[in-house]
Formats: sequence, structure tokens, C-alpha cells
Amino acid sequence: MSQQRGLLLLIICAVLSVSGGYASTIQEPARQHASASYGAPALHMPSAPDDWLGGTGNWSNGADWSAGLPGSDSDVSINTGSDNVTLDTSSSINSLVLGGATGSSMLTGDGNARTLAITGALTVNQSGNLYLSVDTVTAGASSTNLGSIDLENRSSLQVNGNFNNSGALCAGCNGNNSSGNALIAGTLTNTGTMQLGYFNLDPYSSGYGSATVGGLVNTGSINLTYGGIQVNGNATNAGGISPSIGVRDSRSVAT
Repeated sequence: MSQQRGLLLLIICAVLSVSGGYASTIQEPARQHASASYGAPALHMPSAPDDWLGGTGNWSNGADWSAGLPGSDSDVSINTGSDNVTLDTSSSINSLVLGGATGSSMLTGDGNARTLAITGALTVNQSGNLYLSVDTVTAGASSTNLGSIDLENRSSLQVNGNFNNSGALCAGCNGNNSSGNALIAGTLTNTGTMQLGYFNLDPYSSGYGSATVGGLVNTGSINLTYGGIQVNGNATNAGGISPSIGVRDSRSVAT
């Protein structure tokens, strides 16, 4: 009898040791279930298209969009060939395509300070025209301008990646003490035209424009009248920069 009791005690001790001190068959599966639930990845909502339906209107009017008012998961397109959209509210979206090959697609500020935060890329195509006034547009990925971008009245374009400009980029070009700036974290590749600042003696009018870029590859034209560009990396210039006194480069300029 004493031998059977001793054997029973050894079995109980073994069960307690294996189960971490709890003689329960549901303890370990419960712990595994809790661990699996805690470590489950968060759900990621995919982006969805949201197209401007055409004509003149305000960004804030959900009825003018194919999927209602754009939100953080929206891939926004303004490209019917006849578009004039006023950015009358701040917004966060996933991406923006402005314009196409033909027609006219405009996105303009309403004169109040608005922000348009783009998680991904900004693409301004040939028929696209982005006009900002006291506004800030940010793009979280490399972006492209084949059309027209105009930054006035302390407005700003910020790209957290590379930026290719084969269209026209203007900052502070309207005179009347206007100003604008472009901030490119990566390399600015310019094959189009850039106008930073403006000066007109008759009638007297001036504006100031600036650009700060991670690197510069220029085969186009950059005019720095009452403006300047700061290059924080390497700069290669096979195009025209006038006047060159407006260029500040921290490394080298190859011409």
C-alpha cells in the first residue's frame, strides 16, 4: 500500500512540474490561444479608387466624388479633362493623380491654410495644374510632375522621396511679395523648367522662391531670380541654372 501511495505522489509531482504548477489539462491550450491572439497582425485596409466626377466644385463635397469624400485609404484621381477643384478643407489620402494627357484638370487652394497629406505618390500629368496658396502638400513617396505646379503665398510642397520634374514648377512667381518653397528629401531630377522667385521692374513686383533638395540632376532650366536652391548632396548640372550665385551645394557641382 505504501509503495502504491509513493508511486501516486511521484505521478502528481510530475504533472505539476510539466504543467507549470497547475494540474489542469486546459491550462496550456488556453495559454497558446491567448498568445496567438495577442500576436495576431493588425488588419490593413487596402486602398480604393475615388474619382472626381468632373466640373467645378469643392473638395469637401462628397457628392462630387465617385466613392464619397476621400479618406486616408483613397487613391484619388482628378482627370475627366474638365476639372476645377478647390481645396477648401484639409485632407489625408493614399495617393493623388492630377490630370492626364489632354484637357485641363486643376486643383487650387481657397486662400486659407489647408494641408493635403498624401501617404504615397503625387502624380501631376500633362494636363494637371496644382496651384497652392498658403497651403502645404506632402507626399510620402517619390513623385512626378509633367504638368504645372505653382507654389504661392507661403505655400509648400514636401516630397519624402525623389521628385522628377519634366513640366513646369514655379515658387513665388506671382510677385507682390509672394513666396513658396519645395522640400525634396531625395534627388530632384529636372528635365523641365523651374522658376524660383520673380522680379519685374516695371511695374515693380517681386516674389521669393526656394528649394531644398537631397540631390540635384539638372538637364533642364532653373531660373533663380529672387530665389535660391540648396543641394544637400551631389549636384550634376548639364542644363541651365541662372544666376549660379543662387545655388548652395554642400558637396560638389559637376557642369
